[in-house]
Amino acid sequence: MLKPLEQWCCDSCGGIIDGALNGCIEWCVVRRTHRTSAPRIVHKSRECTYDADEQAALGRAATVISLDSVVGPECLANLLKRLEVVMGWGWAEAADGQAFIEMMRRVQLPYYEEARLFWDVALAASIHDGTRYDKETLLQILRWEETEVWAGLEALRSQEVTASA
Repeated sequence: MLKPLEQWCCDSCGGIIDGALNGCIEWCVVRRTHRTSAPRIVHKSRECTYDADEQAALGRAATVISLDSVVGPECLANLLKRLEVVMGWGWAEAADGQAFIEMMRRVQLPYYEEARLFWDVALAASIHDGTRYDKETLLQILRWEETEVWAGLEALRSQEVTASA
């Protein structure tokens, strides 16, 4: 299990970001229109962050903020101000605004980073109703997912025993 608000999945390489000092959030800004898009959480490394030359060729610039400046309740004001600018001034399409809200959940809600990976499957299995992001709901998703994995492993073992007999 990921450590809540201490580990994240990198949106670039898929690896685990171990600690807020090792990661950042970034998004693209179209220079001409100031439109904001593609917010993501990544390792603080050249391999994972947007390539500045590539973004410039597309007429965009990347905004990068250290993950430790946005994690936890004391940093919520920073994120809300950015969301206000992006959405309030019309500098993002609705889908990008939703992506920014999703990124906020990932850095503000304990257990969300891991539970989001199983959100849709757990919703389809009626484990939650899709409207709550509280700690109890997120832990319920994770406990269910863990139970499902163990049940799947047991089924595989049973099939292996049957096949070898």
